Amino acid sequence: MATGDEGFLTLSIGVRVSPEPVVIKLLHKYRYALNYAINKILVR
Repeated sequence: MATGDEGFLTLSIGVRVSPEPVVIKLLHKYRYALNYAINKILVR
């Protein structure tokens, strides 16, 4: 655990998917949306 004013946030999700182009495209969109939401929450 961090000491002081700075903290750490870690999230890991393990997923097994078939390498079909549709699934890979969906995962890219999910990653983009998740990063967008996290940035909006943290940066405000």
